[in-house]
Amino acid sequence: MQNEDSPNVGRGLLDPLIRKGTTKRVSLALTLVTILFFLATAFRAGWQRSETDFPNYYTGAVLVHKGESLRNYYDWTWFERQMNYAGIEKQLEVYAAQ
Repeated sequence: MQNEDSPNVGRGLLDPLIRKGTTKRVSLALTLVTILFFLATAFRAGWQRSETDFPNYYTGAVLVHKGESLRNYYDWTWFERQMNYAGIEKQLEVYAAQ
């Protein structure tokens, strides 16, 4: 029987886990599960749909890099086609410089 001054008080149930290094494995497993949960939920949703002005600015930057005339940016049909060429599909946007 152990007294209260013993350093092993309360460790009886955890002794097998601590001795075998299982706590590190459990921590690693929980960390991986947390990361996978984040990737499967919030990250995936943000990656699949864009509800911001980012597609406009990205397409504008691609067009500047190509040397396109700024006059064309305000032609909605042309700009939408350029968004498709830039890899942003199924997103109806217009260029609105602010």
